[in-house]
Amino acid sequence: MILKTRPKLTILIDQLAALAFILYFSMPLLKRLLRPISFGQTNFVAIAITYLPVFLLIFLGRKKRCWMEFIVLLSSIGFFFLFTYFLHPEYEYYYVRERYGVWDYVLRPDNGIYAFLFIRLVDDPKKILKYLLICSWLMFIHLGISFFEYIARGYWITVREGTTVHSSYNLTFGYDLLLFEIIFLYFALKYKKLIHWIMAIAGGIMMLAGGSRGPFLDILIFLVVYISVSIQRSRKKLFITSSLIALLLVLYFGYTPILNVISTFLSRMGLSSRLIKMIIAGTASDDNGRAEIWARAIQMIKEKPWGYGAMGSREGIYDLIYVGHPHNVFLEILIDYGVIFGAGIILTGFVAFFRMLKMPDIGEWTALILIFIGASCQLLLSGTYWYRPWLWVLLAIGISVYHFRRRERVING
Repeated sequence: MILKTRPKLTILIDQLAALAFILYFSMPLLKRLLRPISFGQTNFVAIAITYLPVFLLIFLGRKKRCWMEFIVLLSSIGFFFLFTYFLHPEYEYYYVRERYGVWDYVLRPDNGIYAFLFIRLVDDPKKILKYLLICSWLMFIHLGISFFEYIARGYWITVREGTTVHSSYNLTFGYDLLLFEIIFLYFALKYKKLIHWIMAIAGGIMMLAGGSRGPFLDILIFLVVYISVSIQRSRKKLFITSSLIALLLVLYFGYTPILNVISTFLSRMGLSSRLIKMIIAGTASDDNGRAEIWARAIQMIKEKPWGYGAMGSREGIYDLIYVGHPHNVFLEILIDYGVIFGAGIILTGFVAFFRMLKMPDIGEWTALILIFIGASCQLLLSGTYWYRPWLWVLLAIGISVYHFRRRERVING
């Protein structure tokens, strides 16, 4: 009787972790579905549905180490904000404002830091990849609807600095699509299934027609890292390297006619690409005001190299951009934690993940590191690590790999 019950309980636990994971990473679709029936409480209802499986896992007394690790992380973050506020009460406006405040942008349970919990709850790279692929299909539905609404309307409706505006491109659309585009691209490259190539191409078209430039840089970085790791582990190093060089030469010398062909194809579909027009016009490298923001961030670091505390860039950069963060994760970490501790965080992260990419015995964790390094490159040009989940996911992956290798050493003696 007991022997029969345990497998059933294990299956239930796995199912609850899977359901919570999928609900969290596809929550924008859940909110879209709930919006007509949630009586203005969409966020609350979506969060309650998503976390119900988590509470059931806690009630069953399972996955204790995973959610205890998250409680330690969340408590540390809460203490960091309280300590910063104690030292800098002038930050109050930036902490409590309705848009981009601590609750709205950091602590609310649908924000980025909670991704750590859901990665740790599953803690199996093959299952995580499987569930991420499911989320990619679901999120392509959600983002595809948004894209076709834009096509039908002829413009995006976005909110900038508290004001609703109409625009020809949407900065967040491409970044919202980025993770799921990289997942389809990874599966296409790894398993070479036609359906994954079709979805990756469809995502690329949506990004070209409706998004900004940044996500394409992130995809390029993902491809470079993916190919580098593949070359390192392949027996056909010379063939792969020669093919890559040939492809780069074709793109370098023939990018203009290639872009013209893509532009013509999009035009026949009734679409246009701001990015392609900018590349052809030679304006793709325009910084859109980032140089001034970065210069202010560097000035802040020079003036107070010991750091400004949690979300410390807001007061210094708010007059340049409403969100108040420097649009570069390295600058933001140095501002928040100071030059010495912040540089230590950055260096430790680089060394840890470089070492993990070279480990031959961690299985599909390597794939997840590649995928989320690509997604986290958004933070080089846009977003903040407090809100976006990518660095928190990488932290969870690092801890999972640590536990995985410990288990392997115990098993192997």
